Amino acid sequence: MSKIMDSKGDENFPLNQMTKNDEKNSSKKSLTKDILKEPDPATEKLVKEENEKQQKKSIKERLASSRYLSNRRVRGVVITLLALLIIVGLTIVYLILNMTPADDWKGDPVQRMMRTIPMPNGSRNLIRFRRGEPGQSDRQRSNIVSQMEKFVGKYNFNDLVAQQKNVTMCSESKQPSDQEFCFYPIDRVLENCKPKDQFGYSGTPCVFIVLNKILNWLPEAYTQEDMKSNSSELSPEARSRINPGSSKVLITCGGRHNFDKENIGKISYYPSQEIDAYFFNYDGHEDFLEPFIAIKFESLTSHAAIGVECRIWSRNLNSTSIPSPSLPFNILME
Repeated sequence: MSKIMDSKGDENFPLNQMTKNDEKNSSKKSLTKDILKEPDPATEKLVKEENEKQQKKSIKERLASSRYLSNRRVRGVVITLLALLIIVGLTIVYLILNMTPADDWKGDPVQRMMRTIPMPNGSRNLIRFRRGEPGQSDRQRSNIVSQMEKFVGKYNFNDLVAQQKNVTMCSESKQPSDQEFCFYPIDRVLENCKPKDQFGYSGTPCVFIVLNKILNWLPEAYTQEDMKSNSSELSPEARSRINPGSSKVLITCGGRHNFDKENIGKISYYPSQEIDAYFFNYDGHEDFLEPFIAIKFESLTSHAAIGVECRIWSRNLNSTSIPSPSLPFNILME
């Protein structure tokens, strides 16, 4: 027997040491297997469900954030549009209330014998103003005063003579010659409707009733028979004021309806309610200046739109005449 022996067969080799080493190696192999083995299905399902929950939560949060931002944008757009609409609306209202009517105002589709200065605004033929002392600034009132100053500025006799206009002073005994027109005196108008007092627009406003240029039209006098006739269109006021046989035209103004008549107050006329026939000799001459009167509202009710109707009376005019002898408009004092 050989003396040389395998250590495993050596009787002197410690068996307990071998056993311990084998146990250690076995334990390591078992741990490695535990680590490398596939995960438990139940655990994997729980992990998967948890991941899905986290993903859904993340998606919901992103959607909520997106909807919030979208709602904010929508609200912002809506608010911006509303603000623009309000600004545009206020601008339109401001322009309407403060527009300066043109001298060739076309708001009234009816051809008429007369017109007003200042020109009314809009389809309601409205003269609207805020009362105030002459020193107080107000755009509406300034526009009205500017129109009236521009209109009366043409009626300066010395200036017209200096400009070699064909103008002359007329009277019952002095009629205009061919190519001449009568100068219409406005001293009494301006004495009672003074430019320095803003033509009364501090509370007793004046409105000029201007006779338009009607080619070759001359007034015709009423007769005694006209005054007695029941078929005549003459109003009670006109009947009481017209002088039969007189070629002067009469102008009357008053409230249109009961409410207007109750709130219009007293009306004064300057220089008078009548205009002489020789002021109507319009033959197309460019220098011709229209005759006019001023009506002054002495006690106009404020904060009420009052309907006014003026009428020119002549035997050769009636309610169906063209141009119309009536002139309706509204006035509102705030």
